[in-house]
Amino acid sequence: MKIFTWIISIILALTVTGLAFIYFSPNHNMYMVKSESMVPALNLGDVIVTGPVGGFLSGGVGPGSIVTYRHGSELVTHRVVSVEDGAYTIKGDAVKDSETIVGSQIVGAYIFKIPKLGYLVNFMRTKLGWYLVVIVPAIIFVGLIFREIVKEVMHKTTA
Repeated sequence: MKIFTWIISIILALTVTGLAFIYFSPNHNMYMVKSESMVPALNLGDVIVTGPVGGFLSGGVGPGSIVTYRHGSELVTHRVVSVEDGAYTIKGDAVKDSETIVGSQIVGAYIFKIPKLGYLVNFMRTKLGWYLVVIVPAIIFVGLIFREIVKEVMHKTTA
């Protein structure tokens, strides 16, 4: 049981550290996919992580790259079809129409996705979701740690 607690602790710490890095980094962002325009590459409810164009993880932007760009007041994530004279032709995988944007509209290049995490994020925004996803597991985790402490204390007092 002690190994299980350590493994869960390490996984939780790495996950929180990674998400904190993305959250606090000015060049990396997380977005929830809110349409089916990029199916099958990105599905409704997926969370995508983007980084700076030309960054270490995201690489450059060229045909086939997935980018998030500003379209009026909205952010849209689509695939680059072609690049010509600084103009990018962008199209969703599941839509027929394409549009042309300029490089200054691109806010990030796709790095990876976390499938269906968006549904969990939306559920966590509810009161019930917050309790079930954050509070209850935290109580269980603290209980497991407390149990290990009590076992250790009991072991030392009997020895």
